[in-house]
Amino acid sequence: MLTISVNAQTIKLDFEPRGQVIKLYFDSMTIYTDTTSLFNVYSQFGTKGLEAYHFRVKKLILRQFEDNKNDTAIFSGNYIRFNDGIENKYQEGWYVKWALIHLINEKKILIIDRHEKRVKIIKIKKKGSKKKNNIRRAYINKDTNEELFSDIILTRPITTPAF
Repeated sequence: MLTISVNAQTIKLDFEPRGQVIKLYFDSMTIYTDTTSLFNVYSQFGTKGLEAYHFRVKKLILRQFEDNKNDTAIFSGNYIRFNDGIENKYQEGWYVKWALIHLINEKKILIIDRHEKRVKIIKIKKKGSKKKNNIRRAYINKDTNEELFSDIILTRPITTPAF
């Protein structure tokens, strides 16, 4: 008897950003989306109670368009400081990875990989186990089988038993 185990989801990416484009340099990749898609992700999937944070992300991006005086806002890294003068030690910057994960799931992202090739299909695969105290979700370029990035699903600290 033949059994096939399918534990990976695939997402086809064929998005072309329109209007105001957001360009992100992230871990040797170049990522594109547009303001409509990104702001929609925050309005649909953003955590209730963090509306002020979402507003600061939007303000940061719109300020970048103003400063550049063109239709492309460019950012670099996984964490981008707000630098807006508002003091909040829990919300000092924009965590880009959360937005990227939701943009991938919504198919509203264009990714150029480390080899400067467009990523057409992403495989999402769980790696690790409860037994190893770590489970993460890996986002893999199907063409090259290279991991683009991952997020942690479960992590448990290894503790020393009390005697």
